Amino acid sequence: MVEHWCETYAKERHLPIKLSFKTTSIAMALNHVAKTDDVCWAASVFAHQFISARDDIEYLDVTDFYEHALYPAGEAPKFDYFLQYHQSHESEFSKVLTSVLQQKLINAQLQYEQKS
Repeated sequence: MVEHWCETYAKERHLPIKLSFKTTSIAMALNHVAKTDDVCWAASVFAHQFISARDDIEYLDVTDFYEHALYPAGEAPKFDYFLQYHQSHESEFSKVLTSVLQQKLINAQLQYEQKS
């Protein structure tokens, strides 16, 4: 099993940590957080749109912690988003889908930056 970086961070500092689950569904994670004392760590600009639209949970932007406390020498990894598809990638649908998703990512980042 691959260890998540926050698990490594906690172990190196002897901090107690318990991960209850990992999911690809931000909606499911936020619904869980709203009903429990658990915490959700969402590493995507798209999460901000879901979180800021809810009044039953609170959120804290930990970007500075991630970039400065975890990687004080400035070696924080940069992440890219990839659209994965099969041999149909040359189809008109795939080209349009790629364009739409690129624009949604740009818009989500702009919206996040305006609210920060």
